[in-house]
Order: sequence, then structure tokens, then C-alpha cells
Amino acid sequence: MSINFTKQSRLFQDFRSIPHTDYQYLISFYDKHHKDISYLPFEEGMTILFYYSNALYENGYYSKHITTAEKLLEVSIINNLDYIDGHDVYITLLYQKTAAHLRLGDTQKAIQLAQQLVGIDSNQLLHTELLQQCFLVNRPAWIRATLTTSAVATIMAAVIIVLFASLQWYQIPNAMMMPYSLLATAGIGLVACGWGYYRHVIAPIRVIIAQAKEKAKNK
Repeated sequence: MSINFTKQSRLFQDFRSIPHTDYQYLISFYDKHHKDISYLPFEEGMTILFYYSNALYENGYYSKHITTAEKLLEVSIINNLDYIDGHDVYITLLYQKTAAHLRLGDTQKAIQLAQQLVGIDSNQLLHTELLQQCFLVNRPAWIRATLTTSAVATIMAAVIIVLFASLQWYQIPNAMMMPYSLLATAGIGLVACGWGYYRHVIAPIRVIIAQAKEKAKNK
């Protein structure tokens, strides 16, 4: 089923007059008329609820969006509703719901939903990018800490080298041991960060994408 532009009830006409990018007005309209909206024909009510859900997401009301999106997803599946004004209802809501969970700090749920998105279409760049964001947020804390330490060590080594050069202390035996040790520490840290990034971000994403493509091939 697909819902396209229609004009029926006066309330729905009023809704259609609101720009779809005027998110705050859409939210205010729904909050003001939600009781009347519940009595509208199915197509009109679902269209208004869809844009209301989108407005909640765009305005950062993520918890409320998730609740609304779950309701919309359930009703759309039961009624075999695929599109509203050309928008894929399931894909749009699932993507927004995933991003909402991620921004609320519920990374495990976000990863689970992002895997579903990639499973639906592994060639969609937005899906794989969202999955990558989920794994980046969920990466071990030591990776960021090590990267910060490496950056600080590199800066300190550079400062010491410049200082020693200006004072000509580099001619003193073993004087350069300190900056070289700092650079070595930074190098080891960067290698460790690279390994950690691959292990906890790149590798699992590749596995998920490969599984999705294999599943799509076997359908």
C-alpha cells in the first residue's frame, strides 16, 4: 500500500498547508489536534503521524520519536503500508530510530537496528555509515585514551627537540633519548590504536556487510 497526496478532511488540509521542514509547527499542530487526528481516516492519520515522527527526530526529541516510530512501524506492518508520499515508511523509521538510540547512548540497540538496515540494503551508503558510527561510539575506551596519549607524546617530543636545538643541547650525550623515547611511545600507541580500530570497528562491519550480501545473493 502507498499513501499519496490527498485532500479530504479540513484538518488534513490544514496539515498539508504546513511546510514539512517546519518541524516545531508540525509538532505543535499534532499536540494540539492529536485527539481529532485519532478519528481521521487511516490514510490521513498515518500521514500526519509519519511527519510528526519525522519532526520529533529532526528536533532532537529522540525518546518521544522512538515511541512514536515503534507505533508507526507496528501499524504500517499490520496494514501492509509501504510508502507515504513516496517515502519508504519502514526504512525511514528504522533509520531514524537507529540514530535516535545511538544519540541517546543506547549503542547496543543501535547496533542491532543498524545491522537490520544493512541486511535490507548493504549497498546503501547511509546504512553502512550509520553502522560505522555505532561501532565507533561503542569502541573500547582505551583506543581514545591511547590516541590522546600518543598525540601528547608527539607534541612533547617536538617541543623538546625544538628547545634542545635552540640551546644546542642535542650535542650532549644521550640528550635526545627523551624526545626519541616519547616519539617511540607515540608510534607504539598509534599502532595499537590502528589495531584496535580494525579489530573493533572495521572487522565486525566487514563481517556484517559480507553476511548481508551473501544472504541477499541466496534469496
